[in-house]
Amino acid sequence: MADVRSVGLNNVNVDASTRAIANITYEHHEVHAGSHYTFVTYDEDFDNAETIEYLLTAPASPKEIHMVVNISGAATTLYQLFETSTRTTTDTASTAYNNNRNSTDTATLVIQTHSTTDGADGTQIDASSFGLDTGVGASSIVTGGSERSSQEWILKFATKYLLKVTSNADNNNVTIRLSWYEHTSKE
Repeated sequence: MADVRSVGLNNVNVDASTRAIANITYEHHEVHAGSHYTFVTYDEDFDNAETIEYLLTAPASPKEIHMVVNISGAATTLYQLFETSTRTTTDTASTAYNNNRNSTDTATLVIQTHSTTDGADGTQIDASSFGLDTGVGASSIVTGGSERSSQEWILKFATKYLLKVTSNADNNNVTIRLSWYEHTSKE
């Protein structure tokens, strides 16, 4: 059973039996507040040298985008994230879901597919290659893997990012999961 102790201007939740402070992470708080979002897409037949690209456009302000990138592949896969991309797209925005399904708030980050070679990728700020493919035949080995940012990225205001995932094997099964919360700085 938890009780609440008053400390200064704040209330602290304390477990009655252990006196441990009961809290949740800030990211978890953002889910409850209705400002945490998820975008997921996958390709179950991602072929060798095939690329999936998404343009991510951060809002001008005041919402900071705090993002974690999670990419997985059943075979060898390359993930890259570029900042200040000059690529363009006319594709409609992809749907991002609010993790608090009772909230009507929508994301300010715009995510669009990209399939042309116009403009520049930008400056690569993150990359990972994972998985194994030793060839064909009875002794071949194919394994997958995943990349999850160990830290969140706080995206720069009014900046376009290019997320690029490339398959280095045929019949790869790739999932892209972007998780973020949108926060207005208290500074």
